[in-house]
Amino acid sequence: MKRICAMGALIFCLGAYLTAEEMEGKEIQAAMGDLVTLPLEPAQGLWEHRVITPDLISVTDRKQFPDRVELVLSMLRAGNGRLEAVRIMTNRVIDRKYFFFKIEPKPGEQGVSSQPAQDDKKAKGGAKEGAEQQDLAFAIKLFQNAEYAAAVQAFQLFRVRYPASQELAQLALYEGQALYALKRSAEALQSLAPAAESSDERIRLLAQLWIGTVSDALGQTDEAMASYMRAFAPQHPDIDIRARTGLAAAYGRRGNTKLADDEFTRIFALYADTQLQNEGYLPALFSAASFYDREVIDAELAYKYYQEFLSLAEKKLTLSLPATTANLEDLKRLRQEMDTARARLAYLRRTFIDYR
Repeated sequence: MKRICAMGALIFCLGAYLTAEEMEGKEIQAAMGDLVTLPLEPAQGLWEHRVITPDLISVTDRKQFPDRVELVLSMLRAGNGRLEAVRIMTNRVIDRKYFFFKIEPKPGEQGVSSQPAQDDKKAKGGAKEGAEQQDLAFAIKLFQNAEYAAAVQAFQLFRVRYPASQELAQLALYEGQALYALKRSAEALQSLAPAAESSDERIRLLAQLWIGTVSDALGQTDEAMASYMRAFAPQHPDIDIRARTGLAAAYGRRGNTKLADDEFTRIFALYADTQLQNEGYLPALFSAASFYDREVIDAELAYKYYQEFLSLAEKKLTLSLPATTANLEDLKRLRQEMDTARARLAYLRRTFIDYR
């Protein structure tokens, strides 16, 4: 990589601790959509980074190794970008690096066509549509890999680049989930609102389900319950069961044990025959077990549902899942819930079931 010589103004900003030899500037050639890995050596101290031009570059991963730290960056659009990284030890900046990026357009986005004007217009339209789908797929991939901050940034950039896209409702649904994962719940509700008005039934129902989930987290129980009810949809069993589970749990937290019991009974009557196929059945079992376990509303039912949950969870673990970060997080949460279920089964057996 090429060393940048004209660094006088930058060196002035470093203060007395750094010399010209300690300043490093690197120019990196890349294309839109590329992933670039930057090694920050050595690993001692705390490396902090700042993207000066976040609309061009996004940090998608940060990996810590014994001898180095690696930043994985994605090139979002064409232009000249800059990133700063500093190494801190004993509260002092002892090393600083600047990385300068020259990001080229995607191959094939520019060039002169020899076809007639009408064919050229069609070709450009096709290229734009292809670029739009690629950018959307890239943003969704970040979300699926649990790179939620980078995904939100990519979703926002997509909206600016393609304001008339037919994918904006789907994007709003993903963005709302990413913001919720980042604990930015109020923003998540704002992002989900357009998806809740989508003409696509499935997107609209999923948005209502997530509005219920986010409202629940914010303590807005009335809004949550209304959204869960709006997400009821027997034609979409995976959404319907999750909406009914959310509503039953909300009833339980409100102290409406009869309504909660009725809803859980309805869930298992509707979906027991498809429990292996319906992704919402396992969370429903754990939610029901927790409800009946809480303050020992019904120890025998809690025991029954914990047992069913563990049995089904063990079957699910034998199924192969795509190796995405999000799936790994789901598996981690599932194993934690299984540990909780085993502990509660032992307690219920010792305290209530064996001595009833």
